[in-house]
Amino acid sequence: LVGFRLTPEFAGTGSGDTTSTVDAYIDLKFDPAYTLRAGKVKGPVALERLQSGGSINFVERGFVTELAPNRDLGIQLQGELLASRVHYTLGYYNGTADGRDVVTSDADNRKEVGARLFFEPFKNDPGLLQGLGFGVGSSFGSKDQGAFNAANANSFLPRYRTPGQAQFFAYTSAATAATGGTAPGGVPTAGSAGSTGVFADGDHIRLSPQLYYYRNSFGLLAEYISSEQELSLGFIPGGAAPAIPATSTSAPTAPTAYTSKKLENTAWQVVTSYVLTGEDASFRGVLKPSTPFTIGAPGW
Repeated sequence: LVGFRLTPEFAGTGSGDTTSTVDAYIDLKFDPAYTLRAGKVKGPVALERLQSGGSINFVERGFVTELAPNRDLGIQLQGELLASRVHYTLGYYNGTADGRDVVTSDADNRKEVGARLFFEPFKNDPGLLQGLGFGVGSSFGSKDQGAFNAANANSFLPRYRTPGQAQFFAYTSAATAATGGTAPGGVPTAGSAGSTGVFADGDHIRLSPQLYYYRNSFGLLAEYISSEQELSLGFIPGGAAPAIPATSTSAPTAPTAYTSKKLENTAWQVVTSYVLTGEDASFRGVLKPSTPFTIGAPGW
């Protein structure tokens, strides 16, 4: 079987563009145990990120989603095993920054591997634990932004937001030239170093253990995530910065020195819910209203 999904966004993002594509992928469904999916897809890392927007408990998603990939370009193998008790995804992607959609151009030609393994051991056994699911999602890859590639910082570095979508953190990416100084008597001094800003420069690893539990109208979703990225901060050693040739728009190519560090960001959330109208809760929301609205019929 062949399936596909295309989700356009006609409203745009408010930053000048008029339309965008949210999802665009094709499925080759050979068997429930293995389906090949290619295109623009959700990264297989965070649990709430994989929920449909109509199924999440709040208007906005939690902090865990900010550290996970949003949509990425790639190809993945996915499926269900052992009577749908085991779910897996293994994919090869362009790679994207935390909480971001992938950009259409692959600026560094580096790729990322993503994987997810999720278990529902009691799915087919009516009882107290039937609605329990648990697993882990992960991604591994490398990013090579380049010291003077500040113009493409959005392709590599995240900007973290609150659940209300207010940005509260971003890495500096502005490049500044070194400046020379003069001591008393006109003697030149080293001056201050010029910074190239923070840039992605190495491995990016995410790991997210996760679980959910649904029992009648009660629901619980819990997840943790760690996102570890190798970063560098470059600077031009003290002294006057070299002049940029009139025919060039590139940054100075003076000898540079860098300091590198592996930084880790973490987040977690626990969300509980209860369906007041009595229907069964699930990861996909309320699938079947108990009293659907009908014109002329009693009730809501």
